[in-house]
Amino acid sequence: MTDHNKTEDLSPPYQTGQDTINGVDSVAPKLKLLSKSISEIVLGQETVIEQVLITLLSGGHGLLVGAPGLVKHFWSIHAPKL
Repeated sequence: MTDHNKTEDLSPPYQTGQDTINGVDSVAPKLKLLSKSISEIVLGQETVIEQVLITLLSGGHGLLVGAPGLVKHFWSIHAPKL
């Protein structure tokens, strides 16, 4: 039987404020380098690179749709390794 009167700690598992800003500042240069490295392989797809990185960082799922030859197969193999 569950005790519905019991209070749970619902605080976020992450830090906010200046710690978050410092964390973003430390990761931003690494993301730019990663994006630049990928763009040397995946030519002319900067928007796709940005969207794939956002999807991976947010822990989400993505569906790549496009014409043949737009490196969808490359992403399906290499994105999980990033």
